[in-house]
Amino acid sequence: MKRDLTNGSIISLLLAFSSPMILLNLLQQVYKIADTFIVGRSLGENALAAVGGTYTLTTFLYSIIIGLCMGCGSLVSYCFGEINERLLKGCLNISFLMIGSVTLVTEPITLCFSDEILKLLHTPMKIMLLTSDHVRIILAGVGLCFYTLAKEPLLRLSFKKKSWKDCSFGEVVRMSTAASVQQSVMNFGILMIQGLVNSFGTTVMAAFTVPFIIVKLSCQLI
Repeated sequence: MKRDLTNGSIISLLLAFSSPMILLNLLQQVYKIADTFIVGRSLGENALAAVGGTYTLTTFLYSIIIGLCMGCGSLVSYCFGEINERLLKGCLNISFLMIGSVTLVTEPITLCFSDEILKLLHTPMKIMLLTSDHVRIILAGVGLCFYTLAKEPLLRLSFKKKSWKDCSFGEVVRMSTAASVQQSVMNFGILMIQGLVNSFGTTVMAAFTVPFIIVKLSCQLI
């Protein structure tokens, strides 16, 4: 059901719009905490260190895509507020094609060079195989996400000229790139900290994983 967010109380509309996303993020973090608890208690220190070493890397990669989505979402919201369906469809087409293209470039590169990337992050050799396998499993699921989104009628690409000409490709790129840089820079810094932590061995990596995930949980409320 569509809901007009341009009319009514601003506070109630913001709460109605943001609450599902906050709950979803909290649910994801609770799953991560449960995953960490099970791995740490059942599989031991090395497995927990591998999970922690993977988390910051995949978070950085996802932040690039999430930033692109945020930037494109700003334009899509603007078009929706104007009730301009043709411009909305054009922005969705360009956004989906651009984000899909970036994903098709970054994900295979990461999958192919995951071992080299993990070595640059000073991942201990005794958990290299575990960490590399975990990265591949997580990134392999991205294709399933795009397949699910592609089944949504509004997101299906239309190659009719009229559905593209009203939306500026340059504007989509400008908005999405700025948001992507903002998102990824912070997570790149966290990734560098993870590389420093990795150099101290699996015990420190495992110890770093638990508080890091708890802090991420608290940040979801902000």
